[in-house]
Amino acid sequence: MPKKSKAQIKRLAKRAEARGEVYEAPVTPVTTEESSSSAQLTNVKLLAARRLQQELLDIEKDESMKAKDRRSAKRKAEAIALEKSGCSADELLAWYKEQKDDDRPETNNSRKQKKADATQTDKRKIPYILFIGQLSYDTTKESLLQHFQSELADDDDGFDINEQTCQIRLLTDAKTKKSRGMAFVELSTPELMHACLKLHKTMLEGRRINVEKSAGGGKHSEQRKEKLKTFRTQQEEYIESMVTKMIDEYKQKGEIQDGELDEGVIALCQRHSGAVVQAALERYVDSNGREMDNPSAYLSFLLGKLAQEGIYDSEKGKKAPTNVTDRPPKRVRLK
Repeated sequence: MPKKSKAQIKRLAKRAEARGEVYEAPVTPVTTEESSSSAQLTNVKLLAARRLQQELLDIEKDESMKAKDRRSAKRKAEAIALEKSGCSADELLAWYKEQKDDDRPETNNSRKQKKADATQTDKRKIPYILFIGQLSYDTTKESLLQHFQSELADDDDGFDINEQTCQIRLLTDAKTKKSRGMAFVELSTPELMHACLKLHKTMLEGRRINVEKSAGGGKHSEQRKEKLKTFRTQQEEYIESMVTKMIDEYKQKGEIQDGELDEGVIALCQRHSGAVVQAALERYVDSNGREMDNPSAYLSFLLGKLAQEGIYDSEKGKKAPTNVTDRPPKRVRLK
């Protein structure tokens, strides 16, 4: 039987209505050829949707892209998807989501599993990334990794720091391929990330480096600026409280008196890493720094010395002992 046109069906429906009947249009059976064509179209849309979803995810994760480049890359990916599937990116992704939902029967167990899978996916999507600034242009990925390993060698948690758990991406100039003095470091766990934040203001190859949480997003986006401002404020507050706690512990033991150290040297402590401050305070107390004409100047001297030379013995990896070289210039010694 030939297929009836829409106009024919409409006329037959009106005639049936005039007779007090309801016209039922005949169902045209789907041929094997039509079924095959429909399946091919579905497969094409599935491939286009998967590719679009993956490309959009990769674009969002690439923190090195500028906002303009990010928008351009998204438009290109969406244009390719439109050409392949014949529908817009939003329509394609919505259709793809429906296809995935329809393929899975919703039971209590499947809903729980889906929720668990989503949680695990979200965890994997949250990268633990730090931004490292003020690096020497000569610093390499290897020397930066070695710095992390040596500085955290005595950490109580005993972190295993290697190329897998501490992935370093050194930012380089697009033309010269030389270092721009910055890097991103992706850590394997949040615990390791917070341990590495202790390396803020540590010395590496003559430079006091910055170690901060990465804000992500476009370079000039307001959301990124606000996140970065919040991270820096939190880090400054943490360092301030850490220095205060260290000094208070010595005060409680009677090894440092109230007013013994001026505000200038306390502020200077906040510009150094916690390890350097702790080592400087230990040497200050061990060498009776309070007996100096200017105790604050002596502690300032120790901070600078330890920041430059390091607090570990280069051969054994242990804290270097106090010795006569810890003495400051004569102008701050007792006469």
